[in-house]
Amino acid sequence: MHRPQDKQEKAILTVLEQAEPLCGDIAAWESGLFFVESLSCKIRMMNRRVCCWRGHAGVKKSAGKSFELLLTEVCESTASLRTMKTAESIATCRLCKKTAILSESHLMPKALYRLVRKSLPGDPNPVIMTPRGSFPSDRQIADPLLCPECEDLFSKNGEKWVLANCYRGESSFAIRTALENSQPIWSREKCLFYSAKTIPSIDISKLVYFAASVFWRASVHLWKGYGKRATIDLGREYEEKLRLYLLGQTELPAQVAIWVGVSISEAPFVGVLFPFGGRQDGNYMYRFVIPGLIFNIFLGKRLPSNILSMCILRSADNLIYAAEKIDEIIEQDFLSLYSRAVSSRP
Repeated sequence: MHRPQDKQEKAILTVLEQAEPLCGDIAAWESGLFFVESLSCKIRMMNRRVCCWRGHAGVKKSAGKSFELLLTEVCESTASLRTMKTAESIATCRLCKKTAILSESHLMPKALYRLVRKSLPGDPNPVIMTPRGSFPSDRQIADPLLCPECEDLFSKNGEKWVLANCYRGESSFAIRTALENSQPIWSREKCLFYSAKTIPSIDISKLVYFAASVFWRASVHLWKGYGKRATIDLGREYEEKLRLYLLGQTELPAQVAIWVGVSISEAPFVGVLFPFGGRQDGNYMYRFVIPGLIFNIFLGKRLPSNILSMCILRSADNLIYAAEKIDEIIEQDFLSLYSRAVSSRP
């Protein structure tokens, strides 16, 4: 390779010579942490990390090539790789139905993984349970699903508020604190029922939107890590109705009821149960859990009055309930899912 005399060129070559070969790994190129901007050898560094051009098949080096020619090939190869990667991510957003460069969308909000790990001793990897088995892993369940605009819609309309107000450790559980500072309107079997509409610090719309968004995304996509099926199946009719609701074009479908429960245990369950459930008494019920909160969705043409009367959105008092036995229910769900995962192993 031609040995440059210019100090700037020498600095560039030092980085290229010392870094590890890229070996055609497009994911490493995608980060774009170090790249050549022009033939004048200008370099931009981001996050003080290096992405190496050396060793990629698209850059054919030889002793007779000039430094400028090598940089030209680097630029062309980089542009080609980025075009390929961008093309892979261009698809139809499942929410707005527009063609766009999709984001890496998470089945459950990314921030939940950090919250759970920080709340447990030793910062352990969470246990992932699938129909094929259970195993500890730091891999997050994510796929290209939504465009950046729709990702932002999910964040500002529900995720950000719910995650800020769920159980975040011994010193922070804002939703429960709001309930403790209010009077329940009635109680039954150690379960307290509150009128959410009389508690200004509880944002009913964000709780409902968050729940609907999680159930919807669990149904519309075959998430990696769950074998050949989605986690739940709401059916095309409800998927479409919920999609329009999430876009703000319609109200929550009349055949849908959402329950929200709050743990009042001294040590609430710190973990996440992904959406699961199925047919129940002629209708469909699905559930998921995040630290301190449990969400249920009921769907059916003829939902019974006792189901509708507990809906946080449709009930006259916008009911939200609190109970210690919520953690018992979660523990039973966890053990049931674990048993199912174990029994499905080959």
